[in-house]
Amino acid sequence: MYTIDISNSKVKIIHSLTAKYEGENHQTPVWFKKTAEKFKKQYGFELIGAPIIFKADGMIWKLSFIQSNYPAHLGGRKWEKAEYLPIIGCGKFFDRLKLKS
Repeated sequence: MYTIDISNSKVKIIHSLTAKYEGENHQTPVWFKKTAEKFKKQYGFELIGAPIIFKADGMIWKLSFIQSNYPAHLGGRKWEKAEYLPIIGCGKFFDRLKLKS
């Protein structure tokens, strides 16, 4: 859902992240209450309305939200995971992406 090509140069990656996701919040409905609870416990805020990208510790972090629905002949299971992944270092720049308390 929130894809980014990390094979580009650092400048292109940062531009792509900010152009696509700056100011955007996660709005996809969560299938499992457990996923939302685990996310809130780990990050301190709700998954619905969570920023797609933010800056912390000199890195730009991006939300990775995956939902999968296996067909009935493969067991018919649903699976989802939500976490932030460090994408690229930005040092002391891009302070506008810091989380607001």
